[in-house]
Amino acid sequence: MFQQIIKIIWSQRKANAWIWAEMVLVSVCLWYITDDLYTRASLYFSPKGYDIADVYVIDLRTLTDKNEQYRPQEDYGTTLGEDLLTLINRMRSYPGVEAVGISLAALPYSYSRDYSNMVRINYETNDTLNAGDLRRINATPDYVRVFRYATPEGNTEVLAENLKFNTRLITTETADRLFPEGNATGKLISYQSDSTEMRVGGVMAPVRFGDFDTYSPTYIRLLPENVIASDLDLFAFGRLDITLRANPSTGKAFAANFRKEMRDQLRYHNIYLLNIRSYDDIRARYIRSDLNETKMYLAAVFFLLVNIFFGVVGTFWFRTQHRMGEMGLRIALGSTTGNLRGLLIGEGLLILLFAALPAACIAFNIGFVEIVNVEIMPFTLARFLFCQSITFVLMVLMITVGIWFPSRKVIHLQPAEALHYE
Repeated sequence: MFQQIIKIIWSQRKANAWIWAEMVLVSVCLWYITDDLYTRASLYFSPKGYDIADVYVIDLRTLTDKNEQYRPQEDYGTTLGEDLLTLINRMRSYPGVEAVGISLAALPYSYSRDYSNMVRINYETNDTLNAGDLRRINATPDYVRVFRYATPEGNTEVLAENLKFNTRLITTETADRLFPEGNATGKLISYQSDSTEMRVGGVMAPVRFGDFDTYSPTYIRLLPENVIASDLDLFAFGRLDITLRANPSTGKAFAANFRKEMRDQLRYHNIYLLNIRSYDDIRARYIRSDLNETKMYLAAVFFLLVNIFFGVVGTFWFRTQHRMGEMGLRIALGSTTGNLRGLLIGEGLLILLFAALPAACIAFNIGFVEIVNVEIMPFTLARFLFCQSITFVLMVLMITVGIWFPSRKVIHLQPAEALHYE
């Protein structure tokens, strides 16, 4: 049958040449769409490096001197930082609270970010590899426990315990930049603008701070509670973030119960509780614009895919119907149903096979010169082959549909009616 299909394709080479050209063009376009969808989906569903389930943001505020209940801080005999730590301890004692963290420019799904540079120190080789701009997080150890930052092996507690004054927690991307030879934990590092020596306290799994954000090289440094107690002022207080992790058993009513039962306990000196916000709500607001943009993008892609589908199906549908007489004659001469259907589909798939190689070459060169999305994911052979395989399968399905349904009418023709068509 294969030789027969080749002869038929060659005998109709003028018409098939246009179909072949269409298959090349459509395959390249479909591959590009598939590749872009694949990279975007891979980013969206890839791990973020933390867990926001049962996490809440506690909004604390201070009274101003215009409030009748306000008193100067010195009248209380405590510092603003000490008052804050008192409230943090009260939160920790609330039933169902697992950890309460304090951080600065550290929250996921937030535009508040801080960056700095870092270099390695190696006295043996006297080299100072530069990690480039890194996102800097200032936080207490409980912040690590709240968001469950973890090592690549999934250990959170070892990171929290190793976050100390003279250590830094770095992500795997940062470790790869500074210590490409591996084994970064315990090695010396320093800031580019500061010669102070520190050590790597632990290596975290990669972190990205939003569903549509790429991975960001990051490090965490300790925000000591004794520094908070002694040095916190009103400006710094306004920049601090208080986050809380609740036990999953507390359920969705935790925020309402906490607000009701802790409002009086969290009114201390000039500090008061303003609100408690679920991180699910924070995430929803943060990604709203990106989600709307993604929906518009998917709608456009769906429109293109529908046009491609009907274009390919329509081409082979028309081609099959146009050959009604030829197929009818074959039936009259004794061709079986299976042979005729196999012949029709085989022709279409062989034309696609002839088009697949040049289409793949064009697609690979498009990826090689990085006309595809390489910000999310580098263009690799594995990525190319995966998307090319999906493209080929989709093309096979569309060609099969375009031949299968109109061929049913041809196959069920009676011999006399078939001769009439011829």
